[in-house]
Amino acid sequence: MSEILLEKLLEKRDFYLYTLKHLEFRGFDDEDSADTQKLMNMTIEELKKIENEIRIMLSENSSEVHL
Repeated sequence: MSEILLEKLLEKRDFYLYTLKHLEFRGFDDEDSADTQKLMNMTIEELKKIENEIRIMLSENSSEVHL
């Protein structure tokens, strides 16, 4: 079961990375700049949360292997 959850988290991470890349390369003018920056910041925060969840799951799996 944890493998499925880990896979879902990795998919979410990939989605957020793709979104962030798209936002960075997107051409935007000054009107869009504030909204785009806000969206990028929110995406980065979500990405950090997901990476932390992945880190926790991997450390739990690692500790189970050592038992």
